[in-house]
Amino acid sequence: MFAEQLVIALIADQDPELDATEQNATHALQSVVATIQAAQSDSRVDVVVVASRNDEVLAAAHSNDAVNRRIDSVAFGIGGQTAAVQEMLDDGFVDEHSWIICLNPQVGSTGQISLIERAFEVLQVNPGYSAVTAVEPNTGAELLHLFSAAAFVESNGLPIRGAVSFLQ
Repeated sequence: MFAEQLVIALIADQDPELDATEQNATHALQSVVATIQAAQSDSRVDVVVVASRNDEVLAAAHSNDAVNRRIDSVAFGIGGQTAAVQEMLDDGFVDEHSWIICLNPQVGSTGQISLIERAFEVLQVNPGYSAVTAVEPNTGAELLHLFSAAAFVESNGLPIRGAVSFLQ
């Protein structure tokens, strides 16, 4: 819980079947599992949701105590995260009072734990903000989004307008 509201960690998976080799697909699956475990290690995260169209990823999510949601529109990155959050809002799985943290499975377990911790810290010291984004300083890649579902609706998806960013 954060600010006395439900926190949902969302991992919108890139379909490992799209990877060129079996080794890449195995690595992608391991990255999803490591990201699930990183999210579960933070006491503020109430539910971990894995959105994918890949049966192996969905089975791994289930076996690691995460909610698995088949979402055929999942694409990698911000587009996939936006589609997954919108679908969860549309079907009532998430309400506008919830907090959502979108995690990138490519970050790695140790980095993910640090990002989650830092994102919550940034929001705690900036109580006027309803969203935070972690950015990789060299590439500008967005590594994590933490936001209220209400801010998502107000911004009509990701990225959230007026989000505070921090470099990781």
